[in-house]
Amino acid sequence: MLLLRLLALAGSLLSIPAMALGEPAADSAPAAPAAPVVEPGRYVRTVNDEQTLVSTLEVAIRSFTMKDPSGAERTITLVGAVHIGDAEYYAQLQEFLDKQDLVLYEGVKPPGAGDFDASMPDEKKAAATKRRLEFLLKAMDRHRAQHGGEYPASVDALAQGPDPRLKKILSGLTTDAWGRAIVAAAVVTPATEDKAERATMTLTSAGPDGDPATAADNIVVTGKPLKKGQSDPEAAKVRPGMQQKLADTLGLTFQMQGINYDRPNFRPSDLSMDQIQERIAEAGGNADMLFAMLDGSSLPARMAGLLLDLIKGSKTMTSMVKMILVQTLGEADDLMDGAGEMPAMRGFAPAMKVILHDRNEVVLKDLDAVLEKEPQFKTIAAFYGAGHLAAIEKHLLELGAKPVGERWLGAIRVDGKAAGLSEREIRMFQGMAKRQVETMKKMRERAK
Repeated sequence: MLLLRLLALAGSLLSIPAMALGEPAADSAPAAPAAPVVEPGRYVRTVNDEQTLVSTLEVAIRSFTMKDPSGAERTITLVGAVHIGDAEYYAQLQEFLDKQDLVLYEGVKPPGAGDFDASMPDEKKAAATKRRLEFLLKAMDRHRAQHGGEYPASVDALAQGPDPRLKKILSGLTTDAWGRAIVAAAVVTPATEDKAERATMTLTSAGPDGDPATAADNIVVTGKPLKKGQSDPEAAKVRPGMQQKLADTLGLTFQMQGINYDRPNFRPSDLSMDQIQERIAEAGGNADMLFAMLDGSSLPARMAGLLLDLIKGSKTMTSMVKMILVQTLGEADDLMDGAGEMPAMRGFAPAMKVILHDRNEVVLKDLDAVLEKEPQFKTIAAFYGAGHLAAIEKHLLELGAKPVGERWLGAIRVDGKAAGLSEREIRMFQGMAKRQVETMKKMRERAK
């Protein structure tokens, strides 16, 4: 049962953001896909070598040509990904993506991130601004915890920190929803006979009227008072999520470490965390269930974490889990269709709709905008979890795109013999996974 819970969490490797050995990386980047498209709409598959008993999870890169509104031809490549895999797999992806003119990539943004719609009513702008301030306050607290108890001098100073990924995120969060600068101030409470000097970080937006003097509509968030030089130890902690923990246990690489997103041709194309939460709530679901699963705090995630702790260090056990993972994920294209209606997954159905469909709409909207307004980009890649790409491919085909080729990369390769498993054990584990897949398919069909 614990193993099944673990495999249920592994579904996040194809659709939920981040979130073994493929063929050795080539000396140069993978060429543009040239092989004919033989499995339209399919982006993951399992290949079992009956002679060597090596199993490989393969993920597709598929290219299309289409004309933009001006009549110019563009090449659009859908680059599938799993969120944990072998380091060589991510190296090949990186080289391919670096050669594209533009990469629209999956990556849920922090609360309050992204451009604000100028037509939004002030009430919604105020709520969005508050979420942005709360996220910035957490970043301020982490900076203080990691830099000897000193706050950054301003939001701009925080955004210019050394972490390139964080820098990219924070650089777009320095203004409120009205486009005015967010003011940061460390308010110092002088020491008294019984209390040491304390500092409290306060972030302020002047609100709709833009005048900080009219305090009634100012938006303010205030942090925890701390002694001079003191840091909140909790603020400095970075806890690994389930995807990271799974990668560490299985000796694989987490996508966020395997891919360098600090590239001039990389552009985020996704919802923000608070947008996801709002949409799931509107659909009648609870986003807390989803995020608790990913950050490892939910009961199923904690149970899966215990299992991972038990098998870590055992070459045989980690190979067994990887083998079952490869067999299961290779059928994910079929399993995900209607999965939200299965009894065990109904609690996640609203979340799955948002995670899969609503986020697809974002990248499709961004892609349409690029085709219409940015003619300088001749080669465009959509780099998303493989579970998203069948729907995006369908949209492209409806717009008249023509498939021109595909390439399959080995994402996770499992050599059971090298791990000390016998042929009998390998076939047993492969069979176990296949039977589980068939059971899940039958459950899905009954639920439809």
